[in-house]
Amino acid sequence: MKIVTHLNFSGECRAAFGFYADLMGGEIVALTPFSETPMADHFGAEWREKIWHGHVRIGGIDLMATDTPPALYTRPQGFAVALHVGSDSEAERIFDGLLVGGEVTVPLAQNSWASRFGILKDRFGIPWIVTHG
Repeated sequence: MKIVTHLNFSGECRAAFGFYADLMGGEIVALTPFSETPMADHFGAEWREKIWHGHVRIGGIDLMATDTPPALYTRPQGFAVALHVGSDSEAERIFDGLLVGGEVTVPLAQNSWASRFGILKDRFGIPWIVTHG
């Protein structure tokens, strides 16, 4: 059994997964638009190139996602993608990268259980926890 995090975006899945892959050295496995599915005719032209199935692999871990049609989309809440990195400098680089256009919830700093720990929401509205040590 394997647990895989699945994210919902409001039309920004392609941009988000490209950003995550670049920032974290990941590999985009799939970005399948609605136009390539049997459901293509159920969506207007402006939605057909949005992502029906997205899959990015980062450090051997899979993230999957979809662009959720506006009538069904709700802003992410009640979870965070936790990222454990190999060094303080990597934690700082990734935290700062994810923070561009986002907002800090807990500043990245040393605490009683980690040499670096911080929480933020990225510009796509996805909450992240970044930890080292």
